[in-house]
Amino acid sequence: MDTQSAADDLLATDVQAMFVYGTLQRGQRREVNWPRQPLTIQPAWIWGDLFGRSDYPALRPGKRKVRGELWRFAAQDMPQTLEILDEIEGTTDNGPQDRYQRRLSEANILNADNRSADPVSVDPATSPIRCFTYLYHWDVHEQGFLCCPVVDGFQHWTAQSWQDHFGVQNAADDDQ
Repeated sequence: MDTQSAADDLLATDVQAMFVYGTLQRGQRREVNWPRQPLTIQPAWIWGDLFGRSDYPALRPGKRKVRGELWRFAAQDMPQTLEILDEIEGTTDNGPQDRYQRRLSEANILNADNRSADPVSVDPATSPIRCFTYLYHWDVHEQGFLCCPVVDGFQHWTAQSWQDHFGVQNAADDDQ
């Protein structure tokens, strides 16, 4: 990943949405950590490669459809939201020491009627949406991650789906 563009991503002030794909999703263990109430939460997807363990996932740049949620916030709520989420994700300056880097991306909103990976499921009136997401910066294989399976055209992670698919538990990583 380009370090200069990674640092530049932190400076974007016009972005008012976060794409999440792991423990910050509704129903997951870190849902309670959001510091502000979102305006909307919508099912969405982005391009990437999703890896997982039982305790949390890791998104890397890639060519698969990764399903998650797009959380949109009022402009005045974004600075505090980003500050808290950066702390949770271990992001300081998007440098090499950061486990996750906050990066600019584009999310595609899924229609409520059709959640498949078929392109017709994308809502053309609202997609794509410029957003932040957290990309895993460390080596996924060295950290014990496995590639998330593609189900119904998407990679997706929840603690329960991981347990159901792989039937394995990792030691909890409270630092993550």
